Amino acid sequence: MLVLNLDSNFKLEQYKTFGMPIDNLNAELFNFSAGEVHIKLQKRVTETMNFLISNRINNSDNLIQILLAADALRRTYGNDIKLHGFFPYLPYGRQDRPMIEGEPFSLKVIANIINTVNFKKIFTLDPHSDVTPALIDNLEIFRPNYLLQAKEDILKKFGDFVLVAPDGGALKKIYKQAKFIDYKNSQVEIPFSVNVPPVVIANKVRNVADGKIIATILPQEVDYQNKTFWIMDDILDGGRTFIELAKELRAKGAKKVVLSVSHAIVSHGEEELRKCIDKIYTTNSIKDDESELIRRFKI
Repeated sequence: MLVLNLDSNFKLEQYKTFGMPIDNLNAELFNFSAGEVHIKLQKRVTETMNFLISNRINNSDNLIQILLAADALRRTYGNDIKLHGFFPYLPYGRQDRPMIEGEPFSLKVIANIINTVNFKKIFTLDPHSDVTPALIDNLEIFRPNYLLQAKEDILKKFGDFVLVAPDGGALKKIYKQAKFIDYKNSQVEIPFSVNVPPVVIANKVRNVADGKIIATILPQEVDYQNKTFWIMDDILDGGRTFIELAKELRAKGAKKVVLSVSHAIVSHGEEELRKCIDKIYTTNSIKDDESELIRRFKI
């Protein structure tokens, strides 16, 4: 398989994900003076039928690059080639339905655009909503292996831990991830009442009109004293959800609070996050920058 990597700063690490040998195909990317995106494939290479377009989709230009790359490949190598896509972060997953009158169904719009390429398969990491694989054709979600690395670091630096779901919507995902990291081996004794699973489930109350969090409520049955709590979710944008949750955990006696997210935007900076969260584990699905607070594992 030949990989056309449209982000020169993003190197594929998990070649085995795609189940076949990988080589690189080069292209020149630039924008015209009026802003239009353009791509020019480098010299024609050995005949092959399998191509993979890789890109981090952080803006509209990145999406257009993918569409133009697919067209260029088919014009160069023929319409019968098999095109695959590797896009670790799929945008607009949080707009998986119109919340209020006057809003678009953004995810459906983007899915329709991506589907025009007719990818044989698209690989992605931890999409926000189950609606995403329902709308995007041939989408394959690969395991967030960084969680195993995060677990190793947490046990080493902070000791045993209790998993926390930031809201009910994260439950399905966190149970899968708990199984993946073999959470049952964490020897944490908490006096859970009957029918309460060994994951702390927070209740986030949000104003639908403006999206602001009104309150964060934690279950009363849990002994929070002097324990490390690991919050798991998929996206860190501004971070308000996690800041308010971490404050509540600490108010109830938590010793340490750590966070893992597959995609970290960190749009409001780290200052408030540092006040209540001890470590953030994430990937390079969106960007590469690290800090004392944020550790990014390569995909």
